[in-house]
Amino acid sequence: MDNFQKQVKRMLQEKRINPEKILFGIDEKGKETAVYFDSDFLYIESKNQFEKTSRDKAIHTTFLSGAPDGALVLECPAIKLSLHGIHEGRVFDFTQSLDPKSIYKADYNGTQPLQNNVLVDSEHAELIDQLRYQLQTGQISQHDYDSLNPVLPKAGK
Repeated sequence: MDNFQKQVKRMLQEKRINPEKILFGIDEKGKETAVYFDSDFLYIESKNQFEKTSRDKAIHTTFLSGAPDGALVLECPAIKLSLHGIHEGRVFDFTQSLDPKSIYKADYNGTQPLQNNVLVDSEHAELIDQLRYQLQTGQISQHDYDSLNPVLPKAGK
């Protein structure tokens, strides 16, 4: 752990801030930067700068890539930050916690070999991804998944 990370973690203990998520990376000016938030505020800290904004304000995040060497863009009414070179923290979890987005982003285009033509329909792609997610999180059973999936054959039904 480098000096900047130690300094930030020491400051968090002194001010008794318990961050939900924290990222360490480099901002667009090339300075080491820490971005973290708790239930009330979003904090952006670099060597000689400290900004704090309320989480009640509109916060928009764009996930670019995950760590190591992760990147994200963070926009608030008063702050715009492009953070890259993220070497500590889970970028996707950070962005989903601050600015949740739908995870159903599948796009089937029929170019993969042996891909069923039914999957070309974007409505089926979203439905299949939603069913897969519900199966993985235990919301539906394997039997329900098989019954509701429009691509699987329904022999005898």
